[in-house]
Amino acid sequence: MILYELRIVDRMVYENSRMRPWIKFKRPILDTKWHGVLIYQNCHREQEEELDGMPANVFSVTWQKDDRKADARVWVSSETGRLLQVHRTLTSWPNDKRWFLKEGTVVVEKFTYDRTILEPPPFQTSAKQ
Repeated sequence: MILYELRIVDRMVYENSRMRPWIKFKRPILDTKWHGVLIYQNCHREQEEELDGMPANVFSVTWQKDDRKADARVWVSSETGRLLQVHRTLTSWPNDKRWFLKEGTVVVEKFTYDRTILEPPPFQTSAKQ
């Protein structure tokens, strides 16, 4: 079950955890390094598959920022090279009050480059995730 979702629409980020409503903020620059260390490590191309009607290369990676770590799958458009989606399963997460996430949580980031999309829909509570 998805407990936390980020939707990146052009220059805005929409964030939602099932514990609070969607919030919106300006997207920071998409970095590949965090304090000089690569965020995405051990990248392996798995396959090509369709994602929302678009051909995408799928990679398995290790994601890391300081002591926060996750196993991740990354979808990159085969046509444009743009990042489309990231699923992270947290494998190491600090146990402090700054973070409501914990090990085993799945974080989904969906990227869209369509400027006509204004707000993401709410979570569907009746459908299986």
